[in-house]
Amino acid sequence: MKEKPTLTVNLEQLKQVLLDADFDNSDAIRELVIPESLTDIDKELREYIELCGCLEEFNVHPDNPSFTSENGILFSKDKVTLLIFPRGLDGNFIVPDFVRKIGRGAFFGCVWLKSVIIPDSVEEIGEGAFYECMFLSEVRLSNSIKKIPNGAFSGCMGTSITIPKSVVDIAENAFYCCNVTVDPENPVFTSENGKLKRK
Repeated sequence: MKEKPTLTVNLEQLKQVLLDADFDNSDAIRELVIPESLTDIDKELREYIELCGCLEEFNVHPDNPSFTSENGILFSKDKVTLLIFPRGLDGNFIVPDFVRKIGRGAFFGCVWLKSVIIPDSVEEIGEGAFYECMFLSEVRLSNSIKKIPNGAFSGCMGTSITIPKSVVDIAENAFYCCNVTVDPENPVFTSENGKLKRK
């Protein structure tokens, strides 16, 4: 059987491409190009991006005022926020130390990701940031994070995570399915048999 070609798609045209009755292979889309004119990614467009399960790269026009990309990953223009990690990338990832925030759903469904190191430069993690990263084995959290929001690591099956002493607020479903340990110096939380507990 002949292998289907990989595709590069302009993000402004992604919805049209995916809804085309003759197009039946969203996994062929490996690169999304963001032109200068696209300055916002709304909820609907985000959902279409999430259909691209083998996406490997965002390529942003250098004059785009809202976004930039580095190593295929989408960031805010000032690189303060990591917005979207392509779902087709695999292996181990170290968040760059220029990042201050990991955006909402930034790593959603990145099932090929094995481990993530979040440096101390990161002060905030958005809701569902690592939701359903099913084969993520280990996460090293930043010592600057104070709050873990709803669903941040939910559905990460057996992922090993140590909660640093800086974290004092954790949403109820933040670590559903994870194997959690807590820094003994944390003033609020502890763990037992991999489950999070309040002291």
